Amino acid sequence: PERGSRGRYVGVVTDLQIPACFRGRILGDRGSNVRKLVDAMRADLGHVEGEHGRPPFVHFNERDGQLEFEIELYPPFNTEECFRQIEPVFRDTVARLKDEPVLPQNRRCLRPSRVQPDDWECPNEKCGNLCFARRRECPLCHTPKPTELKSASLSRELAPGAWLDKDLPMLPKHSVEVVSLAERLGAPKPGECQVVWLVPEEKRGYVVGKQGSTINWIKEQSNAEVVLTQAPELRQISGCNFCMAFVRGPPASVKTAVS
Repeated sequence: PERGSRGRYVGVVTDLQIPACFRGRILGDRGSNVRKLVDAMRADLGHVEGEHGRPPFVHFNERDGQLEFEIELYPPFNTEECFRQIEPVFRDTVARLKDEPVLPQNRRCLRPSRVQPDDWECPNEKCGNLCFARRRECPLCHTPKPTELKSASLSRELAPGAWLDKDLPMLPKHSVEVVSLAERLGAPKPGECQVVWLVPEEKRGYVVGKQGSTINWIKEQSNAEVVLTQAPELRQISGCNFCMAFVRGPPASVKTAVS
């Protein structure tokens, strides 16, 4: 412990072995756990906002693969006695946070940088999890997939590279790009080819089959890769909507799959 400039007191918490890989968990979603640490120390000290100046401040350092915690205390709590008082509270709170999962208030802040057009967003406003198209319910909060489905991109007016709806809470800090199925698949491998077959939207279920039975049978018989798009990634021709079936693999396999 040492007394620094401007009357602050800096102490290093000892006997607290936390691997550096737990840094994100201790920090919490957007620093939420750090606020819990500070609130616990303020309560133990009797710190009252507006009366006692700055609250305690925590520094995270790494040394030999372990986290090291420095606590800054400000008047009137800038003494070694106050630091020793809050050390046990700090240790107990960090140990508890280490074993708790990080649960953000809303998972929109965890949106990946690239999403697929048919991904859907959980309608539970306290969740907002991004779900794959095949999911029938949100895997986190178990909210059913809505019947009037909007994709994660369309429901938030997502333009390539930017979130336009600024009123939503907990938006991601990074830009989000909508990636089409064709972009995700990329070019065929050397020696392979690709056929894009247009399937009327209402016939998509026949190609897929019950629980994917038909499309899996086509894959097994042909040894080709077969992937279908779905709403909102459709092609409109003469007023009719078509899914795109990407059939790819060695030429003989593609021919078998298409036939």
